[in-house]
Amino acid sequence: MTDHCDFFMGILMRKIAILTTTKPLRQSITEIGRTVEMFSPVKCRDLAEQYDLVIIGSRASDDFYERIRSALTRKLLEKFRFYPRSFFDRFKHRGEEPSEYDDRDEGWQEILKVNEIPFLTSARVIGGDFKTEERLFRWTRLADFIRDKRVTVVNE
Repeated sequence: MTDHCDFFMGILMRKIAILTTTKPLRQSITEIGRTVEMFSPVKCRDLAEQYDLVIIGSRASDDFYERIRSALTRKLLEKFRFYPRSFFDRFKHRGEEPSEYDDRDEGWQEILKVNEIPFLTSARVIGGDFKTEERLFRWTRLADFIRDKRVTVVNE
């Protein structure tokens, strides 16, 4: 019985990293006098060593995500879940939503559901003026809506 409890506790206590941008996977280098950002396999490997599950979702191209996949070993690749531009394109609403509508809000809610990460669709947060305000789910403020202690939203 103890083995089963240890197994399930291990699943429940997994450390999860969420990246809403691929920026933490890039490094700046200078080539011929100009600075460019390039994918860094070392940064991917570091994330895989620090976390049990790494969820990456952004509007980066599917090709960029393929470069990430090809740079990882099979063992490391098992720790990653990728959600590229093509995933978020499924949530586009053409002509029916106001211009401030962002398809990534719906996309991120789906990502959290699929990966069984509990989240709030609205949250009471303390604003810059130290007053409490109610906010609707926004992918740009993901950490405000995830209350799961296993999860870290990685921005840089």
